[in-house]
Amino acid sequence: MRRPVLAAALATAALTLAAVAPASAGSRPAPPTPTTVVDGLFSPLSFGVDYDRTIYVAQVAFDPTASSILTRVKPNGTRTDLVTVNGELGAVSVLAGYVTYAETTYGETGPVTLIKKRSPNGRISTVADLGAAEARLNPDGGQMYGFVDDPLDEACADAWTEATGGLPPVHAGEVYSHPYGTVALPGVVTIVADAGANTIWRIVGGKAKPLFVLPPTPYEVTEELAAEMGVPDCVVGHTYYGEGVPTDVELGPDGMLYVTSLPGAPGESIPGAATVYRVNPVTGKAKVATAGFFSASGLAVSPSGTRYVAELFPGQVSSSCGRGEPTPFLTGLAGPAAIEYMRGKLYISTGALGGPGSIVSVPAR
Repeated sequence: MRRPVLAAALATAALTLAAVAPASAGSRPAPPTPTTVVDGLFSPLSFGVDYDRTIYVAQVAFDPTASSILTRVKPNGTRTDLVTVNGELGAVSVLAGYVTYAETTYGETGPVTLIKKRSPNGRISTVADLGAAEARLNPDGGQMYGFVDDPLDEACADAWTEATGGLPPVHAGEVYSHPYGTVALPGVVTIVADAGANTIWRIVGGKAKPLFVLPPTPYEVTEELAAEMGVPDCVVGHTYYGEGVPTDVELGPDGMLYVTSLPGAPGESIPGAATVYRVNPVTGKAKVATAGFFSASGLAVSPSGTRYVAELFPGQVSSSCGRGEPTPFLTGLAGPAAIEYMRGKLYISTGALGGPGSIVSVPAR
């Protein structure tokens, strides 16, 4: 994804969706009441919950010169800061006390993006240099985005580029890594959802290889969308192919991977455009499991196979089973970002875009 921070794109989605998101149907059952598990967090964009309900949360500084912190919160509320970096921490997951996370730091030669793992005794090791893998392979470099099949005339193309701050009307996948989700599989396999590379990576023995490259998402630019994005009217009616941006990855009870995706700028502003893919963790073969979500920023899958998606706006969690359409499950949340299932409960982070943050829980099946 071309934007430097996915959270900025989701923030844009929150603003533009405010005027068009539908109200929940009055006939639906009352949503559960959240219980605050952890409060006083700053931008909890990502977290993991271990089997004993210990939470590992990334508190993210969007300023690359400021500190991001990986914090452990025990079930009794005891907090310990485990990792502090000047840069960004994210893509947190945990399995049996082993915490996998992404770390991006910035130097004179540019960003360095690593997938790391912390053992229960505090030993930190590098799982893979994901930034180097992206620079070497650029899996979506052969895909074209923008007005690919419906080109703009020269004047309109110039107006589009100026209005979007330099976004070309047609462009290939760039070299850029921004991990947003991880999951450790049994054995030595780590899966990463990379929102910058538009790729699901499979890491074995320190080597990252693309497992699934998300396809472009076509949509028509409407008058409403053009007005919301501040782009010229000449693009109205044209078809735009947005980048397929993965925001989370989870292992389902069927042994398949599930991946949330929303189309890249300006497609994140389209209601119902986000998708959940079902991906084979060995072959990479993928298909759409459920479509029709809003600004999908996180995913949890319960043992029953129910998929729960955190939707930054309209500030809710929706659920789906099988190929059924999304149904609002929990509403009225302030900036929900990450979501995890553990032992009969959903855990959801709120206040993810720089405000006072928390993690709440509700019963779920």
